[in-house]
Amino acid sequence: MPRLAPILTELDLPLPELHAARLDGEIYALGEGFASIDEFEQPHLRARSLASMIQPRIIAERATAAWIHGAIPRPPAIHELCVSLAARSRASASRRFVLREVVITPLEVQEIAGVAVTTPLRTAIDLIRDENYGVESERIIRQLLADNRLEVSTLRSEIETRYKLAGKRRALERVALIADPCPTS
Repeated sequence: MPRLAPILTELDLPLPELHAARLDGEIYALGEGFASIDEFEQPHLRARSLASMIQPRIIAERATAAWIHGAIPRPPAIHELCVSLAARSRASASRRFVLREVVITPLEVQEIAGVAVTTPLRTAIDLIRDENYGVESERIIRQLLADNRLEVSTLRSEIETRYKLAGKRRALERVALIADPCPTS
């Protein structure tokens, strides 16, 4: 008997059937798809749930990457994706995701279930530099570092060695607060 794919989308079954199976308790919603209740939610399933909407050159980044890595419990309402400037890919418009061009090296990208995702360290660097940085961003970065056995000093060092990094000084100030959340005056 053939086994169903670990992640089901509208490409596999009509949406009403997927929702009926969810209501029957056979599957649960996961990102852009549905997973069998026999499957534990893990990075490879989260990544695979995005596979139908991501072209090969596109990379999951920032909040979407943090979700795939397990640092946040739910996917962002709008997925954050990027493409390398070197890929020379055209940005497409969608209400489901934002796509930006970035300078990124192959060492900053890993493949999870066939989907390109920024590494936990690159994800932390992107989040700490984000203009919407706040308490939740700090929590996510701490989770990424802890889950991947990365030290705050590694994050600091990686930011310091970047040439022409936009928002570098502000990012280093934020790293200092993560390293010492209660500085003495």
